[in-house]
Amino acid sequence: MEMDDMLESVMNYMSYFGEVDKRIIEAMKFIDRKKFYPFMDEAYNDIPLEIGKEQTISQPSTVGRMLQLLKLEKGNSCLEIGAGSGWLAALLAYIVKPGHVVSFEFHPELVDFARKNIGGFNLTNLKIEEQDFLELLQSYDRIIFSCGIEKDEEKEIEEWVFSHLKENGVCIVPFREGPLLIFEKIKGKLKMTRTREEYTFAPLLK
Repeated sequence: MEMDDMLESVMNYMSYFGEVDKRIIEAMKFIDRKKFYPFMDEAYNDIPLEIGKEQTISQPSTVGRMLQLLKLEKGNSCLEIGAGSGWLAALLAYIVKPGHVVSFEFHPELVDFARKNIGGFNLTNLKIEEQDFLELLQSYDRIIFSCGIEKDEEKEIEEWVFSHLKENGVCIVPFREGPLLIFEKIKGKLKMTRTREEYTFAPLLK
C-alpha cells in the first residue's frame, strides 16, 4: 500500500462514525508513518505492526478513530500512555500545537526508538519520557492510552483518570480486547461511555 491508500482506508473507517475530522488526515500526511517503522514496505498497511517488547504501532484506522473521539482542540495539553514508536504522540503534537504533548513509555529501548523517530519533524511541543504513569502528579486536557487494560483494571484506571483529567477533559482507554472507554470530566464528575465496536491492543505495562 501507498500513503494515499492508507489515508483512504482511514477516512472510510472514520466515516462510519460521522463526519471525518480532516485535521487528523492532514496530520497523517505530514507525520509519515514510514518514519516510525523499520520495515518501510509494510508501513502504510492499515494494520498494527510489531515494534518489539510486546508493543505495536497501532492500526492507522484505529488511531484515526481514537483521535476523533478525543475531540482535540488547538492549545490542549495532552498525555499519551505508551509512546511505542512515537507516531501517535507526533500526530497529537501536530494537531494541538501550540499545546504541549507528553508521552510516557515504560521501556527505555522504546523511549530511545520514539525519540529518534520524532527527531526529523521539529515538534518542539512534544516530549517522550521514561516514566510510570502511576507516579504522575499533573493533570491534562486530553489523555490517551495506546495500550490496553484488563477488565479487572477498569476501576483503578477510572480513579486515576478522575485525578488526572482536567475539567471538560476527555480520555480514551482501550481494553486489551474489547471496546474503547471514553471518559469526559464535566462539572467535576466523570462520565464514561463505551464504543460499540471492539479492538485488540498490546498490554498496558506498569
